[in-house]
Amino acid sequence: PVNTADIVISEAGLGGAVATVNTLVYERDGSCTDGDCSIVDALDVVAAAGGGVVQFQAIASGNPSTITSDPAIGTPNISGNGAITIDATAVADGITFSGNNATPLLRLTGGVQCTADKVHFTEGHNPDTETSGGGGAVIARGATVTLRNGSVTQSTALDSGGGIDAVDSSIT
Repeated sequence: PVNTADIVISEAGLGGAVATVNTLVYERDGSCTDGDCSIVDALDVVAAAGGGVVQFQAIASGNPSTITSDPAIGTPNISGNGAITIDATAVADGITFSGNNATPLLRLTGGVQCTADKVHFTEGHNPDTETSGGGGAVIARGATVTLRNGSVTQSTALDSGGGIDAVDSSIT
């Protein structure tokens, strides 16, 4: 089964939370105030506020801008009826979020609205045919997903939806 890290958004609409990712390390240490804020920690902060924006510290063109997931930490599972924006527009070439051909990158469920801007999802892989069904990069169940200025590439699933698998969801 896919290991997921549960993140629950409890309120509708954009909350006031803004978390700035300033490390490319994929970790969950539970804090964005300890000098580093990973993508997983930033998602946790925004979800705890009922929604908001995960943004990225500026990275100049040509510099590394890839975050590689860690199966031991799991796939962020964002659920609830709030809205979250993953905004990588401050990064010259955008952020590349890689599953390293080992894990899905996002699981969105329960009415969550997620917009990803300038995020490139790649090398996601969902090996699970029992619980999630598919979605190598993004698994959407009852969610609204908007991708702007980004891409979903080189992702596979043992079941359906190699890139994005959407059930009762809207994908734009």
